[in-house]
Amino acid sequence: MTTDFMKLDEKPYVVYRFEAAQDGEYNIRFWLEASTPVVYEREQYICFALNGEAQTLNTVIEPEKQFFLSAQWSREATDHVKITDGTVTCRKGLNELRFYAASLAIVLEKIVLYPKGTKLKESYMGPRESFIKGR
Repeated sequence: MTTDFMKLDEKPYVVYRFEAAQDGEYNIRFWLEASTPVVYEREQYICFALNGEAQTLNTVIEPEKQFFLSAQWSREATDHVKITDGTVTCRKGLNELRFYAASLAIVLEKIVLYPKGTKLKESYMGPRESFIKGR
C-alpha cells in the first residue's frame, strides 16, 4: 500500500465473516509483511473492527526509540514477518471483522484468532487454516 489512510475518515477495508463457538474474549494476531515505517516515523498503524468495535494498533513496539536498526526491526527483517497482537470480544455465532488500510507499507498476510488464555504452539508458520463452511 502506498497511500497513508490514517487521516481519512473513509478507509478501504476487507471483510472476514466467521463463526465463534462461544461468547468471550479472544486474542487476535495479525501477521504482516515485515516493513519499516516510511520517512523515519516511529509509528506504523493497523486498524480493524470486530462487530463495529474499532481499534487502532501501532505495530512499532517501542515508538519512543528509533525504529530503524532497533531490536524489533532486526527480528522482523530476519523472520520476514511483523506480528501484532490485540484482544477482541467475539459473540457466539456469526462475527464480522474488518481490516482497514491505514499506514503506508502494511501488507496483511494472515489473521489468527484464538480464545484468551490459550497458548499457541511455537511455530514460524502459525496454526493451519480453520475449516471453511461450504468447501
